[in-house]
Amino acid sequence: MLDLSAPIIPGVSAAGFSLGMTRADAVRTMGSVAIKPPAEQMMWFLKHLPGWGKTDGGTSFFYKDVVHLSFSKVGVLYAIYLHEGYAGSLDGEVVIGSELEQWVEKYGLEFDEGDEAYYPTVQDQEGFALISIEPGRPEAGETYTVLGFSVHDWSLQDPR
Repeated sequence: MLDLSAPIIPGVSAAGFSLGMTRADAVRTMGSVAIKPPAEQMMWFLKHLPGWGKTDGGTSFFYKDVVHLSFSKVGVLYAIYLHEGYAGSLDGEVVIGSELEQWVEKYGLEFDEGDEAYYPTVQDQEGFALISIEPGRPEAGETYTVLGFSVHDWSLQDPR
């Protein structure tokens, strides 16, 4: 069941969903699901969506513009993306809106420009990323903000 305050557990779960669960199990907890409109209407759709929506192929599901679930081609949940409106935390400390700089050293974060996210490089700290559109470390006097999270297990994306 959707829980917008659930803890963020790297490589395991967030928002009441667990990585590795099937699309069928996830859909059973969602209730009715609207089909996503054409790309040019996507922003309107997300802002006005009263509940869950999905892409045509059913590989991505959205709860408003707060939670995005990504499923593999065989229907396994491999990534959970969390955005503004999500109240859960990572390690009981990191929340959306936190200043990014305080977490860079703790997790050894490095920015990936393609994903616009900071991934941990510290051993045993994998399965998550902090989303921010600002690359690198802030200059003196600047602050970068955590805009969201990715909780993932990339090995589930294309299981063989």
